[in-house]
Amino acid sequence: MPRRAIVLCAATATAFTRPRSVVTRSRPTLHASFDERKEAYLAEPEFDALSLRQWRRETLVRYSNANQSEPIRILLFLLTTLALLGSAQLADALGAPPPEPYA
Repeated sequence: MPRRAIVLCAATATAFTRPRSVVTRSRPTLHASFDERKEAYLAEPEFDALSLRQWRRETLVRYSNANQSEPIRILLFLLTTLALLGSAQLADALGAPPPEPYA
């Protein structure tokens, strides 16, 4: 019986001591203000499919707000180019007569 009491006392000897302080590193993004997180988000690079380059997100946001018709213009130009390049082959496939030269 006394041996059990010694083991019990040894196991609970630290129960009433002052706890050690635990230092944890906080992540700056969790405690940062909204403006700091927004600034960090806008500073990250993002790939732009139309220009095939990486830009800062802030640059893409400003560009898209200022030039909202630019992507539409690029896509319309691409579709028009493809239609004009393929019009002769499409006409041949449909059996249309070749165009006559101007006199």
